[in-house]
Amino acid sequence: MEQSHNYCYHPVVAGHDWVKQHMSTGTKNKGSADERFESHRVRSHLCDSLRVDHIGQRVCLAGWVNSYRDHGGVIFIDLRDREGLTQIVFHPEHAEAHELADRLRNEDVIQVQGTCVAREKGMTNPKLATGQIEVEASTLVLLNKSQTPPFTPDEAAKVAEETRL
Repeated sequence: MEQSHNYCYHPVVAGHDWVKQHMSTGTKNKGSADERFESHRVRSHLCDSLRVDHIGQRVCLAGWVNSYRDHGGVIFIDLRDREGLTQIVFHPEHAEAHELADRLRNEDVIQVQGTCVAREKGMTNPKLATGQIEVEASTLVLLNKSQTPPFTPDEAAKVAEETRL
């Protein structure tokens, strides 16, 4: 069972100070294995795990941009990971995140930090497990920019085999 946390961290990469200090020198790591793992998490929740119970919590999600919509300055991203979808909202008040979100496209890989909020009345989506909530983003990290794919993963079954190869 995944625990809920109010933080997220970037993944460990070779050359990271923690790796240099604790791994390459052979020094003993302080803290439990769980504490060391927690300090290098990329997300606090999976996309399909947020519900009404999480409203008001700071969350961190990571995944692929499934769809992008700009509604008069407010940008909506459907973020996808292996478990499902969550709607992310970028408001102009968070200028840096909003500016970067404006350049996102399908299959870009991102990490988002924000607050879980209830969707406005009449805007819920009963087809999604996360359809009653959305995440108001405050920070955005582009982990990988994708080239435009010839088709999206949800279209794979409809695409000719020659195109898929």
